[in-house]
Amino acid sequence: MTAVFNWIEPGAGQRIGSRTKTGVSVAIHTAGPQRPQLSLRMSAEVMEKMRWVIGDRMKVGFDIAGERIAVQRVPKGGFAASAMGSTKEQRLASIGQSLNCSVKMTAPAALIPKITEMIVVHISDCEDQSGVLIF
Repeated sequence: MTAVFNWIEPGAGQRIGSRTKTGVSVAIHTAGPQRPQLSLRMSAEVMEKMRWVIGDRMKVGFDIAGERIAVQRVPKGGFAASAMGSTKEQRLASIGQSLNCSVKMTAPAALIPKITEMIVVHISDCEDQSGVLIF
C-alpha cells in the first residue's frame, strides 16, 4: 500500500523549538482563541540520523488513512528548523548543528480529531525513506 501524504504549507507566525529526547513527538495545542497548532518535535538523534541541521527547510505531510506523518528537507519553502534558546544569539549560534528542534504550524483540520493527546514515537520506530522521515 502506497501512502499518500497531504503536504502542509507554511503560513505566518511559524516557529520552532524543542525538548524531545527519544525521537519524535506530535501534539496539537491551542495557541490562541480557537487557533489550534500542530507541534512536531524532533530530538537531536533524529536530526543526526536524517543528516538535518538547524537552518534546514522542512515540509511536513500527513497520511490520514495510514495514520502517518512525513517530514522532508526541501531547498526552499516549508518550515525553517531552529533550536530554542534563551536569547536570539543562542538560537542563531545553533545554525548548522543537529540539535533538538520543533516545527509549529496551524493544525490542519483533518488532524485535529486524530491527535487528541501527545504522541511520542521512539527513534527506532521512525523510518528514513530516501531522506523522508516517516513515523
